[in-house]
Amino acid sequence: MSVNKNIEERLELAEKRLMEIIEHPEKLDEIPECSAIPLSESKGKDLEEIYYEEEWNFTCPKCGTNLELKLPANAEDLLTTFCPVCYEVLVLDRRARKVEIGVVKQKYKAFYSHSAMEEDREVVRFFEAMLKLFGVSVYKVEDDCRPIPALEKIEEGIKQSDFVFVILTRRYKCEAYGQYRWKSSEYIQNEIGMAYAYHKPIVAVAEEGVNVEGILPDITWYHRFNRGELLKTGALPSDFFEKLERVLIHVEEEEEKEKKRKREREKSAALVALGLTFAFLGGILAATAGIGIVSRK
Repeated sequence: MSVNKNIEERLELAEKRLMEIIEHPEKLDEIPECSAIPLSESKGKDLEEIYYEEEWNFTCPKCGTNLELKLPANAEDLLTTFCPVCYEVLVLDRRARKVEIGVVKQKYKAFYSHSAMEEDREVVRFFEAMLKLFGVSVYKVEDDCRPIPALEKIEEGIKQSDFVFVILTRRYKCEAYGQYRWKSSEYIQNEIGMAYAYHKPIVAVAEEGVNVEGILPDITWYHRFNRGELLKTGALPSDFFEKLERVLIHVEEEEEKEKKRKREREKSAALVALGLTFAFLGGILAATAGIGIVSRK
């Protein structure tokens, strides 16, 4: 059976189940969950061959972990990624089959709003490494050793950032509308409010099951992620990266606007200074000519 035939049959199955839900909504819980195109091991292999035509096994030059990379046919010769174990940036030369530790120029600054719990450490490290690939350096309050109150560090960090990256993970359970859901840290909600007050763009991700509350749903888009799948596959949907790139483009546009405003301010200041200089010289000339000089009798 061809791959296209397999896809058609799966789509027909998904459509059939959708019609069952529409016609018999009371039986919603009886209908088994499935993806629009469910993949078994045998059928999934055919689809995989369409998108991934090359497999590369290599070792991380920093931590020595054996890694596997699947590449599409149209992959670039030079690829930048990170090790899912030590989170070091890696540059992969596809043609020469070489792997080196890479350096990405950090062009942007993000305030990193996240949980400080040990169980969230790997999720926090993953998104930090991902941002690094986009040239984003992150400010984390826990890394700031200055002897000042944490609130001052947070406010200063947000004010000096280009945007705020928020990670909402499970902290404790709460009851909402008769159901128990997870809540994130209250500190994160405060940081979101402060970012909004300072007109900072916000990029947010929320773990599945977390009740996204406060002002976040009203002011920005956020992406849901599954912790297990994220750490296993390292995959995020393309629309997440598209929205992140739009935020970075916005940051660049704002920087250009600020540079233009700065040049205009400097130009205005130079004209004012020039005008004052002419006025000063005019006063000297007038005094020399004995014109307009007031003296005491």
